[in-house]
Amino acid sequence: MTPEEWRERLTHVPVPYIAAGTAAAACIFGGVIYASWDTDPPAVIERPPQERTLVPEGPREIAGLDAAAQRAPLRDPFTYIHETRGETVEGEKHRAADERMPAGTAPLENAASPVAAGAQPGTPPAKQDRPALRGTVTGTDGRRIAIIALDKESAALSVGETWRDYVVEDVGDTAVTLRRGGETITLRRE
Repeated sequence: MTPEEWRERLTHVPVPYIAAGTAAAACIFGGVIYASWDTDPPAVIERPPQERTLVPEGPREIAGLDAAAQRAPLRDPFTYIHETRGETVEGEKHRAADERMPAGTAPLENAASPVAAGAQPGTPPAKQDRPALRGTVTGTDGRRIAIIALDKESAALSVGETWRDYVVEDVGDTAVTLRRGGETITLRRE
């Protein structure tokens, strides 16, 4: 193209477009120059050589490990034992009694019960522990779940599940119906 043709084409372009194009070209050119301009190297902070410490290699000893080993072991927080701090624990009572007994004798809990050894016919059998209802909850699927405890064990059961020969027949808001053999038991929240 000749210069006259360029001039002919530029006369039809509005002046604001020409000014905007010139400003954009100047910004791009200035950005390239600014990006390539290197004034100072980046600052690097280093410790002086006398302050550097070497980390010892090999295993390190944990401070206070010996003192922690000499303390009494922690108790299970999910039992009622931790609430009775001054009282002795059942297992500790029996263990202390076993240690004091001579070698030829057996502790009372291991001896045969009077009922099993042929007790008198008028004596009622030992009372068997009954499960207790600790609570009921609703699962994410809308199923009711009962929290049942017996002795020191507990379980979360829904309808139809079996635990310790007890079958859950019904779970309500405040009551649960259990079946064991031919016996039906209704537990209410304590």
